[in-house]
Amino acid sequence: MRRRLLVVVSFLLISLDMFAQSDTLIYSLKGIEDNSVNTHLFYRAKYLNFTDNTDSTVDFIYQYNEIDQKEKLFLTGYSVTNYPDGNLTYELIKSIDFISNDPNKYIYLTSQLGIDGNWSVSRYDSANILEYGFTPASKLFVSKQDSNKVFIIAGHTIYKSIDGGFTVADSNIYQINFKYVTFSPFNDSVMFGIDKAGNLIKSVDQGRSNFIIDQSVDWHFTDTILFDRDKQHVYALLNEHINREKYPYTLATLMVSDEKGNAGSWKVLVENSNRINVCIDDSLTGNIFYSEGNEIFKSTDFGSEFLHYAYAKNFPIGIYKKPKKDNLFIANVNGIAKVTSDSTEWLIRKSIKQALTYLPLQIGNKWVYSTGGVSYDPEAHPFSYDYITTVEKDSIFSNGKRYFLVKNFYEHYGNWLRIDSTQGLLYISYSDNEEKAVENFLAVRGDENELYDGNIRDVTASDTLLWNKKRLTKIFYYSSLYTYKETYCQGIGIIRRDNEFDFGNSTDVLKGCVINGVVYGDTTITDVAEVTNKTPNRFNLSQNYPNPFNPATTIKYTLTPSLSQRERVSEGRVRGLFVTLRVYDVLGREIATLVNKKQVPGNYQVTFDAGNLPSGVYFYRLKTNGFSESKKMLLIR
Repeated sequence: MRRRLLVVVSFLLISLDMFAQSDTLIYSLKGIEDNSVNTHLFYRAKYLNFTDNTDSTVDFIYQYNEIDQKEKLFLTGYSVTNYPDGNLTYELIKSIDFISNDPNKYIYLTSQLGIDGNWSVSRYDSANILEYGFTPASKLFVSKQDSNKVFIIAGHTIYKSIDGGFTVADSNIYQINFKYVTFSPFNDSVMFGIDKAGNLIKSVDQGRSNFIIDQSVDWHFTDTILFDRDKQHVYALLNEHINREKYPYTLATLMVSDEKGNAGSWKVLVENSNRINVCIDDSLTGNIFYSEGNEIFKSTDFGSEFLHYAYAKNFPIGIYKKPKKDNLFIANVNGIAKVTSDSTEWLIRKSIKQALTYLPLQIGNKWVYSTGGVSYDPEAHPFSYDYITTVEKDSIFSNGKRYFLVKNFYEHYGNWLRIDSTQGLLYISYSDNEEKAVENFLAVRGDENELYDGNIRDVTASDTLLWNKKRLTKIFYYSSLYTYKETYCQGIGIIRRDNEFDFGNSTDVLKGCVINGVVYGDTTITDVAEVTNKTPNRFNLSQNYPNPFNPATTIKYTLTPSLSQRERVSEGRVRGLFVTLRVYDVLGREIATLVNKKQVPGNYQVTFDAGNLPSGVYFYRLKTNGFSESKKMLLIR
């Protein structure tokens, strides 16, 4: 099986540029210092490829040397291939450790899944020195006191080698009754883990026995435990992602123990609704750093107080503090940077070419959507129709940047949009000198983006089968007074919008589109909402659309005749009605007058342009002939 998998890996390595369907995205970072105190960064990046027959993922482990400032491929981390019949094969480097912090002396654990699935241990000087079949293994740890001691953790089984990973005696294979997290770097007899109930446990005899040390949080979500050089303080990080249909979110908790992790010594340092990364300075006691969003914080007193340290471009997925120096190394999905309190120097930048296609902005591109939903006033009023979104033209603004005008059928002017080719941010421009970021196409699951005006966006990533081709998708969830989400599909654009609010709901689904001259799906239009001249039989104020909106929305209303049908026939005329349609803020102050005149019975629509109004809830009220009705609408900047 291994031979077959290596062939798959080689094929994909050769073919990445030929049929790339995802960017090579970094997702982890590890740093070590060699004997000359030079930094070596090791980071993992993965690449996804979809074909008619297989879905494949290839992982690379890269090394960056601070001295020669070059990136090189260190190891091929894994390959995963899903076959149509549901058969899955993979070869995966699950864990890697270094002997005496020497970047040239490493030991790693590989798992294979297939007919003859197993795990094996390899070293820098010998491949597959230790193998066991039919057992998944996930962690490897090299003792920092004796590098001949190598521990392999396979579920609830520990394999302990005392000759550098070459052999394991039967007497050194034993069971533990908890989930392993880490050994202490100061004493390889001390181990931390999590029991079935989610309690943090500690062992002082390499896992043969254990005792509970904390029950204050659900420790199942622990992904990092770090040990201060004072050998007393222990830090723990928990990142829990709640992947709900509505409002997915992340709960991050940073904790500390000032007594070697023992019971009664744990307290919370930071609680956050965004994913957190953490690192310590191994050369100083009490120095700890964490990243929250694109901001990095520093503490010099074991986390009692954190102060702003630096800003990072995009969200870090890993941070590493260089000992005895005032700088950090950070990794985000598309690069590695050196960060100080007042500067950022990019060392490695990966291509984000594919991420930029989540919204293809090219003149002539168009999308046809079918929308449906219901509004309540308080009666239910279902609606359904099709509409078109088009990229009509482009322009270079005075800031030197190129924007594209994107319009819907109900808009007179549309929105000017651009995508930043280095950061993957989607911007909307309100004037030549003002733009705001509205999406981050490099965001990954667990990122909570506060892009502007306090609007929060959570994101999840997946894939979908669209027009007989599997494609990557990202779903952005908007957290506010309502539930709103948009699904972007790579190479296509927005394929779905879901909106739920306290006075109705709507769903827009992509029927078809024309992208860069290629037609996908059905681009015909049926049942487009239009203003008609039919005489209505009742007053009605419809829910504005789109809602939420930015910066314009359409309001439709219906006026009934002021006389009965018999009176209208006898008089041979229809009497006009005096109509007002006004917009108010939440304090009841009038914002705009949209209609203030006589109108004959019929169906009407007007456009409300919010101009420079801030985000928030607004009301619009229709008054005429004894009829009055108000509705809410939501402006999002």
